Amino acid sequence: MKIITILLVFCTSLGAQIDFPNKWLGTWTGTLNVFPVKPSSQTVDVTLEIKSTEIAGTYSWITKYKTSERTLVKSYLLREMDPSRGLFEIDEQDGIILSATLFDNELWSFFSVQGSILVSVYRFYPEYIEFEIPSALQADEIITGNILHHNDSIPAVKTYPVRALQKTTLRRTKP
Repeated sequence: MKIITILLVFCTSLGAQIDFPNKWLGTWTGTLNVFPVKPSSQTVDVTLEIKSTEIAGTYSWITKYKTSERTLVKSYLLREMDPSRGLFEIDEQDGIILSATLFDNELWSFFSVQGSILVSVYRFYPEYIEFEIPSALQADEIITGNILHHNDSIPAVKTYPVRALQKTTLRRTKP
């Protein structure tokens, strides 16, 4: 009975992933929170538009960040690489292409830029999308391990304290 339950859950999960990103096409909005909160922090309104394009397996993925002073538009393309394995790429259309992997309706990207390490994750739920980016500095690297302990060789482990977290919950405003 346990094996049947596990198979049913696994098949249901795969079926949900096969609908990605079609199930999430539309316009989503929310407010970006940045941690740690600072007195100079501003409210940032976020809009995410996910749309089909004329190219099969390619989707328009536009994020707009709006403060009281300005609006920043990030116009990306989401491409299916091997959707059966959850493999996608996010093309920033400026020479930067990020690998993205879908696990259980969560789209993950891991990358570094200008000394920062970032993880981008979109979690897709029926009524909303959670989006977050924790970041760390490569210069803050801490190395532990790399010792002989009771005749066992302990490998070196590099850790990076998280410096900041950007997080928002996006709700559908247009299908």
